[in-house]
Amino acid sequence: MIKTLIILIVLLSQSFLNAQVSSYLIKGEIKGIKDTTCILAYYYGDKQYAKDTAEVDKNGKFEFKGYEKLDEGMHFVLLPNGQHFELIIDNDQKFEFKTEEGSSLVDNMQFFSSKSNSQFYQYLKELALIQKSEKNQLNDKMIEARSNFIKSYPENFFSTVLKATIEVTIPKGLDSTLQYRYYKNHFWDNINLDDERILRTPIFHQKWTQYIDNLTFRNPDSIIVSIDNVIEKCKKNKDLYKYLISYNTSKYETSKIMGMEKVFVHMVDKYFKKEKSDPMHVDWIDESQMRKIIERADTWRPLVIGAKAPNLILRDDKEKIKELHKINSDFTLLIFYDPDCGHCKTEMPKIKETYDELISNNYNIKTFAVCTELEKEIWISFIKEKKIEDWINVGEFKTFANGEYNQEADPYVHPNPWFRNTYDITSTPRIYILDKNKKIIANALKGNIPTEQISQIIKNHSN
Repeated sequence: MIKTLIILIVLLSQSFLNAQVSSYLIKGEIKGIKDTTCILAYYYGDKQYAKDTAEVDKNGKFEFKGYEKLDEGMHFVLLPNGQHFELIIDNDQKFEFKTEEGSSLVDNMQFFSSKSNSQFYQYLKELALIQKSEKNQLNDKMIEARSNFIKSYPENFFSTVLKATIEVTIPKGLDSTLQYRYYKNHFWDNINLDDERILRTPIFHQKWTQYIDNLTFRNPDSIIVSIDNVIEKCKKNKDLYKYLISYNTSKYETSKIMGMEKVFVHMVDKYFKKEKSDPMHVDWIDESQMRKIIERADTWRPLVIGAKAPNLILRDDKEKIKELHKINSDFTLLIFYDPDCGHCKTEMPKIKETYDELISNNYNIKTFAVCTELEKEIWISFIKEKKIEDWINVGEFKTFANGEYNQEADPYVHPNPWFRNTYDITSTPRIYILDKNKKIIANALKGNIPTEQISQIIKNHSN
């Protein structure tokens, strides 16, 4: 019994020790650095993240090690002097390298027990020689070197990276329009969107930026089509699928470009509102954050450019009911302001000047100016002071009878004006520009419309 127990203890001890064996172990030796720290980092889309640190001894030796395997792709080592060099991380994550600090870092790089990195640095050294000696045929020689690497080492992940740098060959004889269409339709041909490792390289985000910024018209509808097209192509790649949804949702929620909130709303509607049973359901954020994102999209949806502005039924300064949708004009300036707001006091005269100029140039335009506060006397004084009596001035103000609030007399009034939420009024002044059908042609969701742009927007939509 005792003998059996001893054997069991020994076996368990061995299992524990085996479990503690490093899953990755990268040993380095760099002449010229000592008594400092190096960082192992990795690429992820448009960002770089630190993964590990290592203390460098007096001989320039250090090691990175961990008990969970590194994500495959491209990593890099950051030196204290700001220099860095890249590593191919594949399934074999135990290897060594030697080099020296300075200009000869790549030239002197040697790898042990890592075919992928040996081949990679052989290629980098070849490129360096080409750049020094082949000035007249530099591009051709670099293309040849790339082709030779891909053919010689098809199993090396860096071949996948190099393939992604190959430009699309456009057939001869196509006019400029067809050339553009062909190039865009085949843009992703050389990029393996099923390979999760491609996200952990510097190349993917470069390609994504090129696709959106250079090959997609800069309007929300075109951007939406391009985003959906690529996401559809990579839906088998969970990492890339997650990245593209997260990146584009965040980008267009925080974009300062007017109109791009439509892309954000689309991302939420198409991807965040999927049922939990859907395999493409967004499951990487918690319910609280999910709820905030959906609520934000729900607020913005009726306010995006092209949507019909939510109707407003409010009382004017003459106690008459005015309705936004019943205004008969080619354009409507919808303005939300606070008479006590310092910025409003500065901007309202400028807006009035712009409005008067447009009227004098025979533009059919009216202003629907909404006071966001409930102090009626202050509001009336502000109207007179800023000489905006010719605007449709409206607001929500409580009526009292015998010292008590008279709800029946104020069927449209709420203590906290509802239009603040409806029009996402977080600051004042806020301006929306509407066409004759009360569709929004400019909004304040991405920062207020500069006063000097009001005239230009209206003139552009008059043609």
